[in-house]
Amino acid sequence: MNITQAKAAMRRLLGAKAMWRYDESAPKAEQREVIRAELPGLGEAVNSAKTAMEARRAELLADPLYRKLVEDYQTVRSKRDTALSNLHHYRVTIGRDHGFAMVVMAQADNWQEAIDALKAKQ
Repeated sequence: MNITQAKAAMRRLLGAKAMWRYDESAPKAEQREVIRAELPGLGEAVNSAKTAMEARRAELLADPLYRKLVEDYQTVRSKRDTALSNLHHYRVTIGRDHGFAMVVMAQADNWQEAIDALKAKQ
């Protein structure tokens, strides 16, 4: 079956909105069999590496200085994130509905400023 026949068959089966993709770089059946044979060994390697990593992580997390630094970082990051959120939070937002999302056209602290900002953009 060539691509033209395949497209016609897909449209017959799925209708006019049928979609498809063709990935030239996807592995062939033989390559997938080789990968399938290698997979158990890779799984064991992942498990042993994860065990070693978790053991080292437990050692590091027990360090009191590290724990204090993490706590300080989380506190400052939380304050920064709140400040950024408040900086970009307006009482009035005007935009267009594009199905699944609203495209913001203007933002302000009151209706008059929002309308003025919208007029200035147009």
